[in-house]
Amino acid sequence: AAVDYLRIALLGALGAALLPASGYNGLAVAVYAALQGTLFVGPWELGHQCNHGAFSRQRWANDLLGAWLHTTLLMPYWSWQFSHAHHHKWPNHVYQGEGACPKVRGVGGRDSAMDRVEAWLLSVGSGAWAVGHLVI
Repeated sequence: AAVDYLRIALLGALGAALLPASGYNGLAVAVYAALQGTLFVGPWELGHQCNHGAFSRQRWANDLLGAWLHTTLLMPYWSWQFSHAHHHKWPNHVYQGEGACPKVRGVGGRDSAMDRVEAWLLSVGSGAWAVGHLVI
């Protein structure tokens, strides 16, 4: 994690020096954000593993490091630990799970206006959104 934070700091310093000179060019900012986001995955993943108790056999060590890592990423550790445990307790469960919520017959009516809007958004709408953002 220390090496990740060193890389994050170095890239941050490089960005602080070069981005203003580029006039905050859209491409330069996008490349910087992608690189910085990629570097932040390392500390996040280590914090995630601490949440699972995979970093140490000592729970206090997992919680201490996990809370520190998540705090530096501006992500709440304890509430995320609670909700993430719920996510792992009910994976792919139709009613209890949170990861996938497939439609269940008899719930929400058949072919309601919301169903049509959702179908449009999932098919044409997402492509229209992407093209609209590329054009703009």
